[in-house]
Amino acid sequence: MRCGLSKDFLAGKLSNTENNEHLQSSHPSQIKFKEENLVDFDLGIGCGIFVYMGSYSLSQSRPPKDLVRDQELWKNWRSFYLHGNGSLKLGFKEASSGQLRVAVEDGGLDIQSLKIYRGENEVKEEEDEYRDIIQA
Repeated sequence: MRCGLSKDFLAGKLSNTENNEHLQSSHPSQIKFKEENLVDFDLGIGCGIFVYMGSYSLSQSRPPKDLVRDQELWKNWRSFYLHGNGSLKLGFKEASSGQLRVAVEDGGLDIQSLKIYRGENEVKEEEDEYRDIIQA
């Protein structure tokens, strides 16, 4: 999987649903730490999920050398682009080892725009399905 947070990576893929402007006109992703362990965020992220098309068996002791090097053997299975905002309430606890543990106690995500592509083709039925799952 390859992901990007830059506006260039997301250009032309997402639009602001209120005024239908492309994401290029909005700001980059932002995370704001607030009082009372609250975090507000406004995120734009895009990821490509790739499938290896070469031959490989899990019983092999080492992966083939072309697994990483040969880009032609990797096929983009899906790409998704998401713009949303929300907030999280974090909890902090000290573990018995003395390390600080952070947990998400509460939060939510409001998806402004979600696009899923199979190659260059948008897959609207998957967008609706995943939007419902994520926002549930």
